[in-house]
Amino acid sequence: MVVNSVQCFKKKKLIEKIYGEDRISNLPETILHHILSFLPTKDAVLTSALATSWRYLWKSYHSIDICDWESMNGGDKINGKMSLSEFVNSVLLLNEASNMIKFSLMCTECDPDYFDNWISTLISRNVQELVISVVLKNRYVFPHCLFTSGGSLRILKIDFVMGVSIKIPTSVLFSSLKVLHFKNIAFSCEESMQEISFSCSILDELFIYQCTWLDIKVVNIHAPTLQTLMILDRWDIGLLDSEIKINAESLMSLRFTSHLPYKYSLCHLSSVVNAYIDVHGSQRVSTVLGRIICNVKNLELSNRSFETLIDQDVSVMFTFTELIHLSFLYISKDRGLSAEQLIDMLSCMPMIQSLSFPEGLLFVGFDQIVSPTLESFLLHLKSVDIQAFPGNENELGFVNFLLKTARVLEKITIDLTCRKRYRLDKRCHKWGHVNEKERIVQEDKKRITERLQRLAKFSNCKMEIKGNMFGSFYYDSD
Repeated sequence: MVVNSVQCFKKKKLIEKIYGEDRISNLPETILHHILSFLPTKDAVLTSALATSWRYLWKSYHSIDICDWESMNGGDKINGKMSLSEFVNSVLLLNEASNMIKFSLMCTECDPDYFDNWISTLISRNVQELVISVVLKNRYVFPHCLFTSGGSLRILKIDFVMGVSIKIPTSVLFSSLKVLHFKNIAFSCEESMQEISFSCSILDELFIYQCTWLDIKVVNIHAPTLQTLMILDRWDIGLLDSEIKINAESLMSLRFTSHLPYKYSLCHLSSVVNAYIDVHGSQRVSTVLGRIICNVKNLELSNRSFETLIDQDVSVMFTFTELIHLSFLYISKDRGLSAEQLIDMLSCMPMIQSLSFPEGLLFVGFDQIVSPTLESFLLHLKSVDIQAFPGNENELGFVNFLLKTARVLEKITIDLTCRKRYRLDKRCHKWGHVNEKERIVQEDKKRITERLQRLAKFSNCKMEIKGNMFGSFYYDSD
């Protein structure tokens, strides 16, 4: 024993002489845990071979992060020795942390028999953050302890990748949950009541991404402290009788993408400040959408949402008195909108202060408008931002319309970064004529800039023109 100790001491001294002193292993355990936090669990386990001080360190670590890329590529072994399920079992069995901060699992396949035990074990160890992204082949019933968690679970993110169906109890209680993400899940109810309730008393963030509600008539979500809500529905399902009721009187930010396959009742949304809306194709749109954006201050609206609002005369039903900033998004490229439609919509937004067209002007017909049609129009509009500005007669007509209509307009920002086609003489069809192409592009940019400046000549509005035009060239065959 003494001989072995002497040999180990000499070996340690030799290693220190060659590689230097092992200062990292002598750091406090809390710092070593912090170092481990940057490693996936598979690599953290391997650190047990580094030195004596590292041998059992990972076992007391409070975070488990397993991302099985080998399984994702068709393999079923971890480090060539054991299956994923065996590895997760070993890690949970040997880990000695009574209070687990985080457990994250990403893999292509998971055995539900193991899965039940893992979830129950983690809940019993007061896990605070649970992130699951797995592929299950059949319907699955989560352990009830997950949906009635007491004071431990703060973050829950579940993604079943292939959209497996899971059964949940009629009453779900998340008393301490702050973040909840459901993705690719087909929910069904354990009982025949066909009504489920989520009670989340201190929830801050809720994402419902491409989920479906199977044979469930009513879904009640009560989240009085909810700040951020994102709903993205699947596009491949028809209209259903299910009703989604969300009570979120503290909601500040909403992102809603849907063709409204369900009846949505979004209650007490007067506090919403920022909203992204992309909904269309349903007779349910007018009531839902009008109520959502009535009190919004900053709104991003897709062109298909805009078209649906116009078709269903929502502008007649509602006046958006709180709206200050409006941004139009070009989601569906095959939909054309008219200048008259934009004017009709803006007429029910009396307090609008800024407009943004991040993907270019979506509306046509401004080149045909000679004079403003409304005397009390755009009384508060101060700034307009237009991206991808090709400088055709329609866009120039829109700028002219703004300058004549918006009496307090202070600034128009125009980005000339756009694609145009330029016709070159056959003689330019040779290498080395880059300068000729650049000259043509710059001349076109100069021409558009001069026309814009002439429009703003007798206005107090500041015109900021930026961007570099680029184009594709074609050649005469003559």
